[in-house]
Amino acid sequence: MKENDCPLFVPILVENRNELRKYLISKNIYCPVHWPISSLHKLSDEERYIYDHEISLVCDQRYNLEDMDYICECIKEFKC
Repeated sequence: MKENDCPLFVPILVENRNELRKYLISKNIYCPVHWPISSLHKLSDEERYIYDHEISLVCDQRYNLEDMDYICECIKEFKC
């Protein structure tokens, strides 16, 4: 990334994605799943693992440093 780039999200892999998503939602944090598996996908086991364990931490221009710190602290509290 370049200095002026601003990603929309940071993907992370976690073992318990659904539980983490529920927890983050309870903390008013929205984390979408950007790559749901469709019936058209033909995935290897490794690819399926990524699809099943990825969650996106939104970090676009609407978020400031305090927002991002809050998201990080909530994830640490969850202990994924």
